[in-house]
Amino acid sequence: MWDLLRDLHRQGKTIVMSTHNLEEADRLADRLGIIDKGKLLAVDTPEALKARAPDGTLVELVLDGDAAPAAELARTVPGVSRTEARQTTLRAFSDRGGEVIPALIRAAEQSGRAIRNINLSPLSLETLFISLTGRKLD
Repeated sequence: MWDLLRDLHRQGKTIVMSTHNLEEADRLADRLGIIDKGKLLAVDTPEALKARAPDGTLVELVLDGDAAPAAELARTVPGVSRTEARQTTLRAFSDRGGEVIPALIRAAEQSGRAIRNINLSPLSLETLFISLTGRKLD
């Protein structure tokens, strides 16, 4: 199917496609729109959209309880540009990548929480989607 779509694209045909796979959209699209709950949040080239994503890396810590107190403490970590708390998930955007993980763990522990999981996501359409909507695609 992808070969057929690429052939149509080479012929100058416009293709409108809907997908939840942002990696796929990044590889295939010349322009794309990010829509959430029926609202158009952003439209541009994949490169321009990725440039709008928050600084560097998204570091997510899944905690054993409410992440809000840990997010407050994490805001003071050098290299962290922004934090969010969504239930048990602490999200920190950092221009230092994984270097901030030990400090984020300390912030979580100081707030009385234990770490259940840690995820790193580099600059991508997914990190932009998360920053625009506050949630991951399911």
